[in-house]
Amino acid sequence: MALSGRLCRTIGSNTTPGACSHFARRPWDAFWSVAVPPHAPASSPGRSSAFAHTVGEFGIVLMIGGGIPGKTRVVSVQIYDHVEALEYAQAHWLAGGMVLFSFLVLLGLYIFNPPRRKSE
Repeated sequence: MALSGRLCRTIGSNTTPGACSHFARRPWDAFWSVAVPPHAPASSPGRSSAFAHTVGEFGIVLMIGGGIPGKTRVVSVQIYDHVEALEYAQAHWLAGGMVLFSFLVLLGLYIFNPPRRKSE
């Protein structure tokens, strides 16, 4: 890395990435070398949380707005239909599948992005 890149990173840790323009860094290069590295540890949990939230929101939207008859079915509506028809075993399996899916998403989040200790 060029001297300007190291200086740019040093300045970037204390000020805004705009200071990198002083060292003739291109804006896109300054973004990737100064702005992204401090935020990289938070990007994985952010993406995982966004995915889990989107799965829930998709279910709510389809439950309220409805799905394509005979083609799409929301798990929460299917559980409701099973309970309404007194088919508790099927409802329990679907609910357990939803809990297992949530657990696996969170487990993957913690495996691939372990908690970091605060530096002293």
